[in-house]
Amino acid sequence: MLEEIKSIYILKMIFEYVPKGVYLRLSNHNKTLQKNLDIHIDEFKIYSNQIIIELIPVIKKFPYKSTFINTCGKESSYHIYFNDSFEEIGRNYLLENEQVSKIKVVIDGDEEIESFNELFKCVIHIKEIKFIKFNRKNIKEMSSMFKKCKSLVNLDVSKLKTENVVSMAYMFEGCSELTTLDLSNFKTPKLLSMKNMFYECSKLNELNLLNLTTNNVKDMGMTFYKCSSLKSLPLSTWNTENVVNMDYIFYECNSFIEFPDISNWNIIKVEDINNMFYGCSSLISLPDISKWNTSNIYNMSYMFYGCSSLKSLPDISKWNLIKVQDINHMFSKCSSLISFPDISKWNLHGTTINHLFHGCSSLKSLPDISKLDVSGKADLSYMFYGCSSLISLPDISKWDVSYAKNLSYMFYGCSSLISLPDISKWNISQKKLDDLSYMFYGCSSLKSIPDISTWDFSKVNYMNNMFEGCSSLETIPNIPAWEKNISFETIVTDIFKGCNSLEKKPDLTKSKKKLEDIITKNSNNNNFAFPFVYQMQNPNFQGFPPFPFSHLTNYNNNFMQNSNFQGAPPFPNPYSYPYFQNVYSIQNYNFPFTQSHQFNANSKGDYNK
Repeated sequence: MLEEIKSIYILKMIFEYVPKGVYLRLSNHNKTLQKNLDIHIDEFKIYSNQIIIELIPVIKKFPYKSTFINTCGKESSYHIYFNDSFEEIGRNYLLENEQVSKIKVVIDGDEEIESFNELFKCVIHIKEIKFIKFNRKNIKEMSSMFKKCKSLVNLDVSKLKTENVVSMAYMFEGCSELTTLDLSNFKTPKLLSMKNMFYECSKLNELNLLNLTTNNVKDMGMTFYKCSSLKSLPLSTWNTENVVNMDYIFYECNSFIEFPDISNWNIIKVEDINNMFYGCSSLISLPDISKWNTSNIYNMSYMFYGCSSLKSLPDISKWNLIKVQDINHMFSKCSSLISFPDISKWNLHGTTINHLFHGCSSLKSLPDISKLDVSGKADLSYMFYGCSSLISLPDISKWDVSYAKNLSYMFYGCSSLISLPDISKWNISQKKLDDLSYMFYGCSSLKSIPDISTWDFSKVNYMNNMFEGCSSLETIPNIPAWEKNISFETIVTDIFKGCNSLEKKPDLTKSKKKLEDIITKNSNNNNFAFPFVYQMQNPNFQGFPPFPFSHLTNYNNNFMQNSNFQGAPPFPNPYSYPYFQNVYSIQNYNFPFTQSHQFNANSKGDYNK
């Protein structure tokens, strides 16, 4: 069988498992070359079913660009064409030829090509790649060069010339079978990006970066993301003075027990270190990163999240957080931490801080965080969630929470807390507060709470499960105020569930606002709804003024009983009807309307028209 190759530049590659006896024709249609040359593969050196295919250039000035396209025939012959689309080199051919598992590459010749981006990207069945010769010093781009080569076990890049490379972003991303990688020959004085360079190289346990130069690198984001088998790295000598981004750099490097001494890193230009040590669950100590200059950083969220073996932190109270906008989840799930630096000195004005100590289950005390400026914070949810060893809290009654909208889960699971600061002093009167659900859930050692009935609950939508599991709670101060101030629309499901020591509970099952007032307030709504009412008993619409809306809708009401629509005014639209959705128990309904009422499929119970 005779196959044709149109050759215009240099390439030599060695493929395994190419059938013996296949004929190739090396031809060129340039007018300066007036001959064709037939070549029989058997004339080349053959060993272990490897065939050397070498294409000699005939027009030296033509750009060195090429593409493999697989059009395999029934007899396993190969039609290989070369054109001017370098970015697909080898991929179309290799992607579809799973019998090719090892590649040896020789790159020679023309100097005009500058990019090897995505050279072997997604060639998922290749197990071995070795560069025999690489005569290209002007290559600038190696981004995604081996990205998602997920079967790659052996990779020899010792011959690569990297002196002019500016980007190695995503270079080895997803090479999940690589266990060792030697980059000691890499010289990278011009390198700018290492983003995602070793992303999810999950089996990599030996990585030689001895001569890698980072002087000009700006982006190290996700460099070692989920390199979960790495136990050490030679990073102490890295020059990081130009780095801007370090987010997720060591994310889930969960085999690290100790880090190299990165305390001397110059991070003066770094803006983002969020998720930096996230999930480094084996890490028992950190270098003295208190020396870092953090004055330009704006995001520290999730920084130490899940560092579950850390028992202490360097004195990061020295850090300057003047530009930081977000530290949410910063220490979440640091379940072995037994003490904290005095972070009360931090300037957190305008900074997002929810989930800050979430899951710090070994903490018995906190520094005087009463001094923290939390003014302007809308979200303080999950702040002390799961701090099950905390016996007491600093006097956080001094906090300005006047802008808080969400206090849900704030003390959830603080099962050792025996008392709370007088948080009744909190100024919650701006009608902003929306969510108090699960706020004290599982605070099983609390015997009393401050008189928080003084808070303005008028805009609160969620108070469900607020005190659930507070099994030692004996009293609720000022019960009449609770019964008066809770909004008709507020969800109060299971608010005191499991509070078995309470002598008396507020009766929050009654509507504390007149239905007429609610309807009047919503008179501009075409479809009026009673949203999220937990229990509504004996609502009576008799004698109401004419309804100003076309539909009366009642969503998510449990245990609605004895609703009387007899004598109610007509709807403006003769085809209007009350609509009830997700009503759990319906009893003794009386509907006089000509148009039938409607219950959706999730409603249950007995009713009368």
